Amino acid sequence: MRLRSDIWVQAYLRQIQSKGAFGYVLRRGDPDAGAILIRVSSKSGTSLYIPTQGIDLDLNDRLWRTHISAVEGSEAKIDAYSDRQIFIDPDIWIVEIEDREGRNFLQDSLEDD
Repeated sequence: MRLRSDIWVQAYLRQIQSKGAFGYVLRRGDPDAGAILIRVSSKSGTSLYIPTQGIDLDLNDRLWRTHISAVEGSEAKIDAYSDRQIFIDPDIWIVEIEDREGRNFLQDSLEDD
């Protein structure tokens, strides 16, 4: 059984803040099962991480993949993608992480491309 979205987001934000980064919710979605998008802003740009359809059975956690990498101009692409996803699924969560190093704090649950 997967954690509710609101509980997962709260735990994720606490983990981030305990490691010296800053995170906040840009958009609140459905507390029970809303999909979650994660934006990571760094000195080199902004990246977007999206959930995959799978679940890590060892960790009983969501799996993620990089959708848009941090490059110049990625912010506009991420905004456009986020707007489309909100139109398709109004229950979506959007979490923003600000970290100079660009850490996403998803290492254990990040799928290889």
